[in-house]
Amino acid sequence: TQSQRSRKRKLMKHLYIIEGADRCGKTTLSKQLARQLQAQYFHCSGDPMLFDGMFQYQQNVLQNVEVNLRELNQSVVLDRHWLSEMIYGGILRPERTLTYPQLEILRHHCAKLNVVYIFCFSDNAVQRHEEQKDPTHAYTIKQYVQIYESYQKMYHLMRENHTPNEIVLPYHLETCIGKLSTFITEIERYTNDNSKHSLV
Repeated sequence: TQSQRSRKRKLMKHLYIIEGADRCGKTTLSKQLARQLQAQYFHCSGDPMLFDGMFQYQQNVLQNVEVNLRELNQSVVLDRHWLSEMIYGGILRPERTLTYPQLEILRHHCAKLNVVYIFCFSDNAVQRHEEQKDPTHAYTIKQYVQIYESYQKMYHLMRENHTPNEIVLPYHLETCIGKLSTFITEIERYTNDNSKHSLV
């Protein structure tokens, strides 16, 4: 019945992957999204100790996501995942990043988990990066611009070529200042209305 379908959409849980260059509001959005949706929040580490085992680490993350979605009936918000490893790793340490087949395996796994990708952007990203530079992120302005532009390219590529089991959305920091709660409500409504499948 219509009411049953409506209830199913309301109860559907998602994996939200928040992506973007540093200083674009990604972590703020991730934490607020998790609070508002009563979802589990997890930040995927880029610790150098994990570089050589990054593929296994990211697979383990997705296994934990599955437990939350299937057994605990709880959505999950990931602050970064395979896209960040592909972009940051490809630019900053190309000799120690994930291979294309590994990236495809991770993306395919995510697609089975009602995945929603949210790409974060800021009109003042470079300026914000310079003003709030993190000493643990030792890369040049040229590299930062390359990272930011890579996210822009991936956003457009995935918007045009996403699978039916992937939702791809933008988030603009300046547009959502003071309106984050409303933006998240709109995300929840959109994802529920546009999800193509249930977990299997």
